[in-house]
Amino acid sequence: MTISPQQAQEMLERLERNKHRKPHPIGDAGEEYPGRMSDKAVDREMKLHAQIMKWADSQWPPVPYIRARPDKPSGIAEGTQDFTLFIGGKVVCCECKKREKKPSGAQLAWHHMMANQGFTVHIIYNIEQFLALVTSSTPVVPRPLDRPAECPPQPTEPSSCP
Repeated sequence: MTISPQQAQEMLERLERNKHRKPHPIGDAGEEYPGRMSDKAVDREMKLHAQIMKWADSQWPPVPYIRARPDKPSGIAEGTQDFTLFIGGKVVCCECKKREKKPSGAQLAWHHMMANQGFTVHIIYNIEQFLALVTSSTPVVPRPLDRPAECPPQPTEPSSCP
């Protein structure tokens, strides 16, 4: 399902008119919007960005990601999530928020469009919440050069080993 630019604009106007109302949950079943904010929520969004980038870069193989900086308007599209991570054949979309902060109308519209395409944009308030998300939904990916233990180092005849 796609929506026209006019429909998107109308949706943004409705969101602006109704911003005092609690938004409808977006995300996993049973998850209250805007996520499970706890006492560990960060005070600065940049701190959470740095923690996520450090985690992604420290993995083997490193986890590729696309990041929209929180201190500048995104050059991708208005409302785009902060992180799109590519982990183990899956795409994980994360919107980082500091304590007491909620997504903007443009972000909510983007989250809705992503949901229509089968993707969930997860609202993340702290590194523990992020780690729980990525460890629960991602399989362990072997390094590209790893070979199964049963394969000889240099097979002398064709086999099913990579």
